[in-house]
Amino acid sequence: MEITAVALHKCAIVHYGLRAVLEEKYDCNLLGAVSAGEAQMHMRSYACNIMFIELPEFTSSVASFTSSLPVICLSDSSKVDILQDAISLGASGYLLMSDEIDEYYIVLESALKGKLRARSEDVKRLINKLEENRRVSTEALSDLTSREVDVLELLVQGKDNKEIADELSIAYGTARNKVWQILSKTHQPNRTALALWAVENNIVDRE
Repeated sequence: MEITAVALHKCAIVHYGLRAVLEEKYDCNLLGAVSAGEAQMHMRSYACNIMFIELPEFTSSVASFTSSLPVICLSDSSKVDILQDAISLGASGYLLMSDEIDEYYIVLESALKGKLRARSEDVKRLINKLEENRRVSTEALSDLTSREVDVLELLVQGKDNKEIADELSIAYGTARNKVWQILSKTHQPNRTALALWAVENNIVDRE
């Protein structure tokens, strides 16, 4: 099988290791890039049919390539958040740099066939996390009072505490306390995360 791949990574050792793995089985031309711009240049110059991107260093670049060719994400971390980012951004595969060589071949060939592939234990951990998030979201929603939901709707619209107080005809201090109570109940670190949580869980609509 002939493969022309581009690898977006932060250090040369990743490139050399990946090339050694691929050349063991395939007729492979692996092009290295240390920036998204350089990777795009390679794609314009060569008929690339697969891409490897190192995470989390280049997480923000994943979505810009997944519409053009299959993307396999590489990481030296087994944190489930990194796998979740890769899948949500459209990656076709996910590998740990410590994975067995055969796993690299399985993930690569699955990606070329348009199939998503990650290690089963990684997928199980991701599913468990998503289920836990869903449970926490359900419990948090049941804990919110109707007035707190009113405050949350205004917060999602981008209103600050003073604007929330004016809109609901309540004291500024009351509005501020309501926001803190909602943050505490939902276990969100800040207003931005809270707004995203509310929209993603269909608790309120973004207007």
